[in-house]
Amino acid sequence: MSIDFQSWSARSVAAAHSGRSPLHTNPTHYMRFKFTRHHLILSGILLLVWRSIGFAAESPQSGTELTTIGAMHAVIGQGQSQARVSLGDLTRKPHFYGVGAAEGLAGEISFLDSKPTVTSVSADGSLRNALTEDAKATLLIGQSVTHWQSVQVEEDIPADDFDRHLRALAAQLGLPDTRAFMFLVEGEFQEVKLHVINGACPVHAKSRGIEIRKEHRPYEQSSKRMRGTLVGVHALNAAGRLTHPGTTTHRHLVFESAALNRPVTGHIEQAGVKKGARIKIAISGEH
Repeated sequence: MSIDFQSWSARSVAAAHSGRSPLHTNPTHYMRFKFTRHHLILSGILLLVWRSIGFAAESPQSGTELTTIGAMHAVIGQGQSQARVSLGDLTRKPHFYGVGAAEGLAGEISFLDSKPTVTSVSADGSLRNALTEDAKATLLIGQSVTHWQSVQVEEDIPADDFDRHLRALAAQLGLPDTRAFMFLVEGEFQEVKLHVINGACPVHAKSRGIEIRKEHRPYEQSSKRMRGTLVGVHALNAAGRLTHPGTTTHRHLVFESAALNRPVTGHIEQAGVKKGARIKIAISGEH
């Protein structure tokens, strides 16, 4: 198979800010804090309010230059689907690409070049736009990508061969097996199965033989062919953290909804790639 490589750099990324911590300790300078009974009572009240809100902001964890917030086994398997990060914080990251789930598992989230698409399921089972100013994620994996390597697909890639094909392509580019990376696929897809989560993960439910209650049934779609942009992460030995068991990728498809006249997104359970599509692998970036 002949491979046409093309690379380019994204716009330059601002240098990271540096500075001293406001809690810097100096042996010759110190501050003395005097706590009273009233201070302690007020602190306790504030702590209770914070917990009642249910928003637990987590610091992004850097793993092979990825931003990872939440873990699949905790969010899906253990039901810890509270809000962990505001999408507004992520839109400020330059050239950010990512996949995730909304708080409460109430929809899918995809980022393309720092622009989020958030899709949830309406009461009648149809898709709806769920992007709001205060939208938050319980799970998010992504990266600010500064450099891509692009490869044109010369022959159809079957759905059950996608992960292996992507792994082989990464090896040709010299990426080590231990490195997780973001990727894009732009073009046409075949044998597509996707879902939009609605409070319970259908992949997890099927694997455990669990029946999802009617009010939490996902939107599910199967299509012979679809066009759009696939965004995802590839990672070996990351099942339960970044990917579902038995897979090495976590993929979302962003595609145009005729009913909504706008882009929507769904979690890919399977998808093959048609000849002529272009695969882009992130080879450098910032978390």
